[in-house]
Amino acid sequence: MGPQSDQRQRRSLLTLTNNMPPTNNQITFEKLRGRENYNTWKSAMRAALHLEDLWKCVTGDVTDEDKNMKARSRILLATEPHIYIHVEDAATAKDAWNNLARTFEDAGQNNRIALMRALTDTRLDKCQSMEEYVYQIISYSNRLNAIKFKVDDEWIGTFLLAGLTPEYDPLIMSITSSDKPLSGDEIKTKLLLEYSMKNDNVKKTRDDNVAMASKFQNRNARAQKTKNCFNCNKPGHFSRDCRLPKTDATIRAEQKRKQQEKAFLAFSTAHAMDPDAWYLDSCASAHFTHREDWLDNVSSTSDSKIVLADNTKIESKSIDSTLIPIQIDNKPDFIKVHNVVYAPEISTNLLSVSKIIEKGHTVEFKGSRCEIKSKYGDLLATVRDHGGIYELDSAEQSANITTTSHAPELWHRRVGHPGNSIAVHFKEAVTGCNSVPATEGTCVPCLQGKHHRSPFPKDGKRAENLLDLIHSDLCGPMKNDSLGGSKYFLTLIDDHSKKIHVYFLRHKNAVSECIKDFKIFAENQLERKMKAFRSDNGREYVNNELKAYLESTGVRHQLTIPYTPQQNGVAERTNRTIVEKARSLLSDAGLPKAYWAEAVSTAVYLINRTPTRVLNFKTPEEIWTGRKPDISHLKIFGCKAMVYVPKPLRLKWDSPTRDAIFIGYPEESKGYRFYDPQTRKVFKGRDAVFMETEFLAQLKRNETNVATFELAVPTDDEDDEEPQTASPTATTKIPETINEEEPQNMLRKTTRKPKPKKDDDYVYYKINAITHENEDEDPQTPEEALNSPQSHLWKSAMEEEYKALMENGTWTLTDPKPNAKVLKTRIHFEETYSPVIRMETLRFLISMAAKYDLKIHQLDVKNAFLHGDLKEELYIQQPTGFEQTGKENQICKLRKAMYGLKQGSRAWNSKLNSVLTKIGFTRSQTDPCVYTKRAGRKMELLAVYVDDILIFSNDDFATSSTKNSLNEKFHMKDLGQVSKCLGINFTRDWKRHTIHIDQSDYILNLLKRFKMEDSHPVRTPEDVNQKLDLHTNETETTPIFPYREAIGGLLYLTQISRPDIAHAVNYLSRFNQNPDIVHWRAVKRILRYLKSTISLKMEFSSLEENTITAYCDADWGNDLADRRSTTGFIIFHNRNPVSWSSKKQPTVALSTTEAEYMALSYTCQELIWLRSLASELDPTSVEEPTTLYNDNKGAVDLASDAGFSQRTKHIDLRHHFIRQLVEDAKIKVKLISTQDMIADALTKPLCVAKFQSCISHYGLVNN
Repeated sequence: MGPQSDQRQRRSLLTLTNNMPPTNNQITFEKLRGRENYNTWKSAMRAALHLEDLWKCVTGDVTDEDKNMKARSRILLATEPHIYIHVEDAATAKDAWNNLARTFEDAGQNNRIALMRALTDTRLDKCQSMEEYVYQIISYSNRLNAIKFKVDDEWIGTFLLAGLTPEYDPLIMSITSSDKPLSGDEIKTKLLLEYSMKNDNVKKTRDDNVAMASKFQNRNARAQKTKNCFNCNKPGHFSRDCRLPKTDATIRAEQKRKQQEKAFLAFSTAHAMDPDAWYLDSCASAHFTHREDWLDNVSSTSDSKIVLADNTKIESKSIDSTLIPIQIDNKPDFIKVHNVVYAPEISTNLLSVSKIIEKGHTVEFKGSRCEIKSKYGDLLATVRDHGGIYELDSAEQSANITTTSHAPELWHRRVGHPGNSIAVHFKEAVTGCNSVPATEGTCVPCLQGKHHRSPFPKDGKRAENLLDLIHSDLCGPMKNDSLGGSKYFLTLIDDHSKKIHVYFLRHKNAVSECIKDFKIFAENQLERKMKAFRSDNGREYVNNELKAYLESTGVRHQLTIPYTPQQNGVAERTNRTIVEKARSLLSDAGLPKAYWAEAVSTAVYLINRTPTRVLNFKTPEEIWTGRKPDISHLKIFGCKAMVYVPKPLRLKWDSPTRDAIFIGYPEESKGYRFYDPQTRKVFKGRDAVFMETEFLAQLKRNETNVATFELAVPTDDEDDEEPQTASPTATTKIPETINEEEPQNMLRKTTRKPKPKKDDDYVYYKINAITHENEDEDPQTPEEALNSPQSHLWKSAMEEEYKALMENGTWTLTDPKPNAKVLKTRIHFEETYSPVIRMETLRFLISMAAKYDLKIHQLDVKNAFLHGDLKEELYIQQPTGFEQTGKENQICKLRKAMYGLKQGSRAWNSKLNSVLTKIGFTRSQTDPCVYTKRAGRKMELLAVYVDDILIFSNDDFATSSTKNSLNEKFHMKDLGQVSKCLGINFTRDWKRHTIHIDQSDYILNLLKRFKMEDSHPVRTPEDVNQKLDLHTNETETTPIFPYREAIGGLLYLTQISRPDIAHAVNYLSRFNQNPDIVHWRAVKRILRYLKSTISLKMEFSSLEENTITAYCDADWGNDLADRRSTTGFIIFHNRNPVSWSSKKQPTVALSTTEAEYMALSYTCQELIWLRSLASELDPTSVEEPTTLYNDNKGAVDLASDAGFSQRTKHIDLRHHFIRQLVEDAKIKVKLISTQDMIADALTKPLCVAKFQSCISHYGLVNN
């Protein structure tokens, strides 16, 4: 480029400099040449004027003459000379800007079409780079926006994705699978990052340091030119590329070649490779490990070889899957890797990049780190660059994977706190221990657990062979039952090996059976006979049963002399050692005494693997089995563990791990024993990550009822409430197969509970009462609150409440009047009394919203009750701790309502009503918590539930006006369009014109509250063969269950969104007064059903049919206590369920016809109220008579015939009003077949097929 062109280029650029140093504030951009660069110039010019604080001159907001002329000059100087003509006559900067816009900004239809065509034609494969592609999309979009053709952020995101090439399909899938709207800014960032990583990935794979790929490529290239094809014997290609048919020899050679997996790994010799780490290898053709114990179920392979980087071939033994613990953002997790080749000669573990990509995942390199992502974009693992090789960020690999930590203190705690004199012999006595488990300082658990007493004298000569002599002693009873309810533990010690076997017992009389079991087990294992048995003179040993058994099997029973325990010194010393070690384990873990059996079992396991001086510092396990025990799997007792949950035992989006407490080792299988504090169950697992410095010691000391089960696939038997229990082993028996339905330490009834009081007009609204249990009693006075451990929280809450009272002008201070009643203040933190909207009304409004496309907005009134005005003269004391200085003797005269006042609810409701009527709303006569406002086709409906307000409207302006009017009167919180209200989740599908409501969060809390989140699901809420009766034989030993609490929680669910459990809950609520275990099991079945149907939602659609229809049914005499019948009905508006009921009839019916007739009458009562509501809210739905369906011809005829009948003369007069409704053409009763009666599920238990058929019409759909 010559000097003249350089001068032209310099002239065409503009540099604007303010008074600051030019190095920091120079603004350089291209001058305006005309229409071809107007849009880019306009953006740059606007930015420059903003930086100089001159842009307001262009908008006309600043009239300062000096600034205006400066801005006009800037604009003029930013154009080419031939453009001056359009600016020089302009008097102001605004005029100059507008002149240029009118001249060069093309807002015509042709320009719009051209820009839109260019935007839709832009594709990545037509651009040089991703940066250019993104720039073009955004540039065209901005130009369209500039000419008033709106292309919003979501459209920009859509265009960015639409023009991508197929290689970006996984990224598109991961973005569009989210429920979030498309964002142009986010997608732009992701695309540029993805493009950058793809380029980095290409560069990395070309790097010679990764896997020596180029060396072998060059070698293959030379070989291809010089060698002949083995198939056709011609040069220039290999046999695998030969087009001629393969010979048998070639086929055999290729099969053998396919079996030779390749494992390349180049690394810097300066980096020490961890043999237990995993490394990413870009040239490995498979995943490799040298650790056979890491594989799940080893399957052997035949004639398989591995080719190393130096062309060396080694053997591979097997192929299987493994679980690798990883760390992402310092959080442990697991990944499952399949088809891992076991090759013992490889010194490390390799992850194949090609195999990862083959599965559809991506490997993205980012500088010194790498990320492995799923095909949906989820982060699976992270990898770090260590000296040129990439090592997986992994957590400590446990269970079947050894740890890399060898600290002496850690091993001292793992092996159960041995003395230092014994610890020094561990490394020679066992395998898998890489450190001496000794302590240099003071070990507090050792001091707490190992109290000292006078030693027992040494025994005589040690037995020569195994089973020559067995010592035994019984320890107990313990003050605390174990987790499984045991009170004793029995030890059996082989005198030759000192091997200990322990059994846990609930009663002493089980000792004989344990001894028999041990004898059979030990003799089968060792193929030797037990010769002698030594014990004390306790009755558990000295009895006819045991005596006869030992004599019949030829075992000599050696008894000690009474009151001389020294003769049984081996057993006595062993029990002391076990108790001391178990006590140390409990102390170290911070676990309560209820875990004593788990600690004893672990102590015995560790003692058997601890070298002892008596055995020349060998372990009892080695003498017993002939092999040195491996202790590489040991972990600190009681530590926190993250246990892998197999896929069959969890849902798709559940976490693959769960937190648990490590409590020991099962003798009969590889793995560990864990305790889940959430479910209160003991289970066995194999794959886990152990946090040996963290302990879950915040357990309740009364959690003593647990069940033991294996981590196995559950059976299909849907009636099993508990998992299958594990059989106790021959060496360690912990019988913890406790049925949760019958806990061992149940509360006992002493008096009957009073029947809850019913209040039809007002609801007792208790925050958290539905979903939570209060474990601690709340303070009842301010003094108690300020002296409680949570005093700082109470004080903060009091100050916030006091501030709200003052802002609302709730009271004025005055001197006490004679005979004036002064109320005392107390803490009111949960109670709110107020009229509320009926749930039937709320569902009717939701049905209307679906039908008429009404938007639903939610408002929350802050401190609602403080807005109510009082008419009465009331006085209260000044709040404790908030007395005004100098006026301590004065009292508060209330001007407005407060929480806790009986007048509070009436005052707040009256205040809200007056405000709503003043702004044009009309209060419903049918439901006083509903307000309406109409103007032509515009509609606004308000629903009030205490301090929550829902606005149903088809006019956004009217909604905004109502919000503003209410906000002027009250402190309101605008929550926008409703998503969750009253514990109900709202989901809107505008395309399908549907609304879904559900209570999945509430159900989950209910399951957790009653410890049923891990129960087996069932498909119906009731057993079809179940017949329950009142439990009237109440005694002092009748167990108490949280029966009423469960029924109350289920009733709330039934009343809002789950008619499918209406009959089951109503039926079981009849036994609230005195429930028994059978009633509690029936409640638990409902909870199990809810677990299996937690995803059910109630759908409200916008069908053309605008009517109200109803179905009613009755089950004659089904109550065993009084033989009264059950009525069930369900009512639909526009085919959407709005009202349902399952209720016992008030009198005994003499026939099925009579029961059905009474059911019709009861349903009509609800229909009359619902028609009245519809006449106010949706009048067109009641222009025709409401159809009521029933499946009993006699009842239908009775309802339609007003004549006298002998069959009906005894029926209460109030039931006959249905005839008047039929005659007035308000109700039309129709007969349908029993098969079509969908209200059947509201009257009695049904089989699965019939039940599913009925509820399919209730608007319940799966998520």
